[in-house]
Amino acid sequence: MKKILFINVYDDPYTFLKEIGLENEYTPYDKKGNITKEFENLLSDFFYQSDPDFCKINDNTYPFYIAKKKNKIYVFYEYVKDEDLKTFKNLIKKFITGELTPVTTSWKEFKNFKKAIAYRGGIGYSYIFYIDV
Repeated sequence: MKKILFINVYDDPYTFLKEIGLENEYTPYDKKGNITKEFENLLSDFFYQSDPDFCKINDNTYPFYIAKKKNKIYVFYEYVKDEDLKTFKNLIKKFITGELTPVTTSWKEFKNFKKAIAYRGGIGYSYIFYIDV
């Protein structure tokens, strides 16, 4: 089994940029150590404008991105509430290991699930929904 690494893009922006192939195009911090507007815009585009994958926990929906490398699977995320972080990681681990049940449903029904994944994998416009039963 590949090692699964969860990375908050604000805690480790360099790994995120490297794994998406943009390490030479973006600088996450300015000279004062503040997040650059350019990097903020990239994150906004990446996690909110580009049809990302989603993890649904209770009433919260969190975008995430999976990058599979040789012996590692990176799960990048921008923000997850502290009280949801453990469930977020467990749910995505179950998804990666095939322990969730795929279902045919709509976005309207997806919003009613307590723990679910909407996965597109960066391909096309159709999502596959997975629930934890």
